[in-house]
Amino acid sequence: MEKDIGKLKKNDTTDIVVRVDEYKGKKGLTIREFVTSDKYTGFTKSGVRISGEDFIKFRDMINSIDYNEFMSEGGEAEGSEGEDSGEEVAEEIKVSEGESSGESEEKVSEEGSAEEDAAAEEFEEKEEIIEEEREEELAQKEKKLKKRERKVKKKEKEAELKEKIEKEEEELEELEED
Repeated sequence: MEKDIGKLKKNDTTDIVVRVDEYKGKKGLTIREFVTSDKYTGFTKSGVRISGEDFIKFRDMINSIDYNEFMSEGGEAEGSEGEDSGEEVAEEIKVSEGESSGESEEKVSEEGSAEEDAAAEEFEEKEEIIEEEREEELAQKEKKLKKRERKVKKKEKEAELKEKIEKEEEELEELEED
């Protein structure tokens, strides 16, 4: 179960994605970076997960923040060059709280959802491939180790046999001298 709530643009290649999902059988809120670049496209490890049990407490903490705390003396939110106005941010907050129309809520949750789902699937597939490669590499290393162990045992047996043969030859020579 995954439900994308929305995303914020961090920079040209990175978005911050907010979603309700399930991890190890437990529902929660995930806020994670999503990168789109030539080398990699998908979610990163950078982010946070709020458990379902802690969500109300988290939401209350967020709602306790006064938007005016972000305003500079000129009336703009600090760091908001070219970004949403306070009214647009307030509307986004209302949408996330379910206070606006159902259409807006659907639009926010569907925006980029297919792309993000495809990217998440691609990320999971890449993780599986990496895990399979690691397992294969480990199996190959174990195979080499066993081969080395067999060689060592073979050389030890050869050395023991050689020593035994030398002792028997010495004993035989002593018997011949007598």
